[in-house]
Amino acid sequence: MRFTKRQLGGTIATVLLAAFLLFYKLPYYVYKPGSADALDPIVQVEGGYESAGDMHLVTVRGGQANPIQYILAKVLPHQEIMPLENVRPKGVSEEEYFHAQLQMMESSQEASIVVAYQAADKKIEIDYQGVYVVSVVDNMPAEGKLQSGDRIVGADGHKVKESGDLIDYVETKKAGETISLDVIRDDKRITEKVKLDTFSDNDKKVGMGIQLVTDRNISVEQKLILVVVILAGQVLVLCLH
Repeated sequence: MRFTKRQLGGTIATVLLAAFLLFYKLPYYVYKPGSADALDPIVQVEGGYESAGDMHLVTVRGGQANPIQYILAKVLPHQEIMPLENVRPKGVSEEEYFHAQLQMMESSQEASIVVAYQAADKKIEIDYQGVYVVSVVDNMPAEGKLQSGDRIVGADGHKVKESGDLIDYVETKKAGETISLDVIRDDKRITEKVKLDTFSDNDKKVGMGIQLVTDRNISVEQKLILVVVILAGQVLVLCLH
């Protein structure tokens, strides 16, 4: 079959348009319902009661939108469009953002386990490793000094065990002051001096411009079944022996 120049041009234009609609990334994020996976086949309580209903793990999907996803989110229900800068800091790549979300999810899971075991008065050992740098905000003092994956273990000679230690210490400082951070990077201990500054959207708040989570290891002797329930906006962790 022979193609005319017009047909060939039309074919090329169609391929380019399809590629644009599928692969071009718009500066927007789309959030939409994910899956609802049944937990009954997974969670079993020895000596427990039969469930009168079903319990599901509900997820939310999100990602940077291409033109087709953006249009669908405009017309379909239960989908939300957000500007990219409202979701991840400027200068943070999709891969870095995804890695940050995994770190925060892991930290949240560990925090839930700690709270549950303490509430159940069960023995749990917590080994605090310092503060893990999830991401660095552009045009803030930490840029060029710290990087994603750094672990902060000290500040001005004070030991940093968890995120609250570092946050509380920085809040005692003023803009223009410099703090010395003990950092573990690539298994090597280094020192970085960071001059604090105010945030562009809040000139009363002083900081370095990092997103952080507590880095810790936990170990338990007795296993518990943890059920997380969200009720009226509050997260409840239920412990089942």
